[in-house]
Amino acid sequence: LDIESSNASVGSGFDLAGRAYQITGTGELDLTSATLNSSASYSLATADSDLKINASDATATAITGSGTVTIANLQGGTDLSNVTAATTVQLAGNVTFTGTFNASTAVTFDTNSNGTARTIDITGATNLPSSISVDNDVTLTMTAAQANGLTATGSGAISITALHSTLAADLSGIDTTTTTAAFDDDGTFTGTLDGAVVTVATGKTMTVAANLVAGETVNQSGSGALAVKIGTADA
Repeated sequence: LDIESSNASVGSGFDLAGRAYQITGTGELDLTSATLNSSASYSLATADSDLKINASDATATAITGSGTVTIANLQGGTDLSNVTAATTVQLAGNVTFTGTFNASTAVTFDTNSNGTARTIDITGATNLPSSISVDNDVTLTMTAAQANGLTATGSGAISITALHSTLAADLSGIDTTTTTAAFDDDGTFTGTLDGAVVTVATGKTMTVAANLVAGETVNQSGSGALAVKIGTADA
């Protein structure tokens, strides 16, 4: 399938058979209006050969190559485990995602309408992308265990849950414009916040060495508390 102009689309009523397709040319081929066979696969020949496909057609479908695939209308159970091409996920609404990512794929989270705020909760997802980018109108929720050691960038927001359950979490790779973390039980934190704004839940205490919270913001919810330990290394 060759993209002969900067962008091309296949209209409704066009039926692609279940075979292996190579996308060539420069621009984006939009297949969101076409009827696609679930056994088809797609290879993006160059970095300039892009594909747009509905999530319902992308689930369990092999999409490989050097270009970028846009997954439109993401659904909660979409299986992207066979997608190894760089991926942009478009949110048509708020999504609780319990599907599967490919651990070797970089994923950008965006909306289908610029300026319209969307949320996506991936706390129930299987696997994580190799890296994440969050657009400015997207808020992504993930657990501290998922965020630990992950690279995440972008002008959007990441909300981290259950920091108390991953007390050694390294959040130094989370570099979105807004990053928050919830600490919802008693515990001694030994990880790295690196700018994540923490809120300690009512009636709970976050204990931490002074050097680990120097320059950081830790808020309390109700009677939540921060207990700072000052030792030899922190004096």
